[in-house]
Amino acid sequence: MNGHDYSKAKLLIRTPNWLGDVIMSLPALYAISNEFNIQSLDVLTNSKLKDIFSFVPDINNIISFDKTSGFTSLFDRFKTAKQVASKKYTHCVIFPNSFDSAFVPYIAGIPNRIGFNRNLRGFMLSKKINPPNDFFAQHHSQHYINIAKGLIEKEIDFEKYLNKKLLMLPEDFKQIILNKFEVVRTNQGKIFAVCPGAEYGQSKKWSNENFKEISSRLTKFCGLKVLILGTANDYTSGQIIASGNPDIQNLCGKTDLKEFIGILSLCNGTITNDSGAMHLAGALGIKVVSIFGSTNPNATKALGNVQFCYSNEKCSPCYERTCKFGTYACLKNVGIEEVWSKIEP
Repeated sequence: MNGHDYSKAKLLIRTPNWLGDVIMSLPALYAISNEFNIQSLDVLTNSKLKDIFSFVPDINNIISFDKTSGFTSLFDRFKTAKQVASKKYTHCVIFPNSFDSAFVPYIAGIPNRIGFNRNLRGFMLSKKINPPNDFFAQHHSQHYINIAKGLIEKEIDFEKYLNKKLLMLPEDFKQIILNKFEVVRTNQGKIFAVCPGAEYGQSKKWSNENFKEISSRLTKFCGLKVLILGTANDYTSGQIIASGNPDIQNLCGKTDLKEFIGILSLCNGTITNDSGAMHLAGALGIKVVSIFGSTNPNATKALGNVQFCYSNEKCSPCYERTCKFGTYACLKNVGIEEVWSKIEP
């Protein structure tokens, strides 16, 4: 593809399916956008994640789909493919490794389809990228850069894309957040976010009691207002953490994704598990301290101003959703003092 005229190219990027992976793919997306004079750059993404791209200025259009299963899933895939085909894209960059993620671009008839040659889907790709030998040791952002390299085919300083601020929030949107959330408006400049959730599973979740202790110290010793952020699934955790302290407020389940991002952008810092919130904080350029349990920080730590705590147990990283030993030693052996030392001003 090197030397081709991309000025008339209409490019679609099939995004990853997890929030954190979407953020880790943004350096590759920005590289593709900036290294070519592309007529149009659109994304095909899960409807739950589409709001992220409101803050990615290089995107022209967003095509979203709902995640379904069985016969409904097949029907929906053809429906999405019909919508994609109507846009007459010339190229599709497929970031996920799954068979399913290559299926829609293939049946939509996009002539140039590039992605990793994995999971028996090679016949659906016009250009197959073979994973490097150290694929599983690489940071996930490098996976997407490897695909971008296959499209770009020239020497590029990818570091500048890895080190840039990944999400851009307009000032008027921040003002909307300030107007809607009084607790943010009245405490602006002295807010710290605590994000106790992790959609993946219990093996990524530090205890509510530990988060509560850190939150209490932030209010007592730092004079900060602590906001507990998360989905409705994290509401009970938020209640436990906030109980008995008027300077801690539980907002879990009370924001949509855009509002979550907006509030996070106005915080002094955050403490998270290895979760989507961690990656959002890094993408916004705010200080983040993350606790890792069953996963490997060398592979999935956030890009940006991030520090992490990891006990590095003999059984880690296992990548299991729950602990097969029932001990969760990888999380229990991350102590409060270790985490506090990385947060304390």
